[in-house]
Amino acid sequence: MWLEWDERRLLAGYYFSICDVEVENAYCVGEIARLLTYGKYRRRIPGYGHEPPSQLKTDDSFDALKRDIPRYIQSTRRVELANKRLAERQLIHVKPHQHDKNVVVVSLTLNGFDFGRRYCSWFQRSGLRFSEYRNHWIWLIVALLGGGIASKAIELLFKLLANFLKP
Repeated sequence: MWLEWDERRLLAGYYFSICDVEVENAYCVGEIARLLTYGKYRRRIPGYGHEPPSQLKTDDSFDALKRDIPRYIQSTRRVELANKRLAERQLIHVKPHQHDKNVVVVSLTLNGFDFGRRYCSWFQRSGLRFSEYRNHWIWLIVALLGGGIASKAIELLFKLLANFLKP
């Protein structure tokens, strides 16, 4: 199964942070959103209560604050949507924290653990992509070969036509 970008990133991050099946960990949604912006798939999320949550970086200017708050809100919405989709696919279990509305409790299912392990490795991630789109790859190769053969056939026809029309 090939997941969307946000879902792949979150599942790999949950796998790398939790590293076990059916173990519940609490995470701040703002910290989870960092998985969507960083380049690495293998990124550990600090658990709720383990580290102070990261604050918005402001340089004491109103313009910077105006720029950072919408980005933060959009990132938290992306996390909520991706968590919802992963839960619908039964790859994770998500439930809200008892006291803090910006904290979710996440646990991996067996399938989620397996896919998270695969998405953490570049080689296995590319294997998942190929297995999902194998028919597309085959048709791409066939189309390239067909295009090459067709161009050579047209070139040969033009040469034959040019030789036939010479006086």
